[in-house]
Amino acid sequence: MNDITLEDLRTQIDQVDQQLIAALHHRMELVKQVGVFKKRHSLPPLDQKRWQAVLDSKIALAKQKGLDESLVHDIYERIHQTTLEIQKQI
Repeated sequence: MNDITLEDLRTQIDQVDQQLIAALHHRMELVKQVGVFKKRHSLPPLDQKRWQAVLDSKIALAKQKGLDESLVHDIYERIHQTTLEIQKQI
């Protein structure tokens, strides 16, 4: 029998959540750098072709991992909106 407790599982979830937040922070720092690059080169914040490729690849990865594709879609849509807001402010 497995001796893992509910508290153990919750601790593991908390650790994963910390990793998610750290990864999201790192991603947003990179987004700022992309925004600076785009501004220097007079590029628009939105590259629709790139965005569609990113979204498609993340949904495909979610499908491979057995994750709810609509959940991943919604998460990346929200991340994308925040990304655009950040880049527009630069």
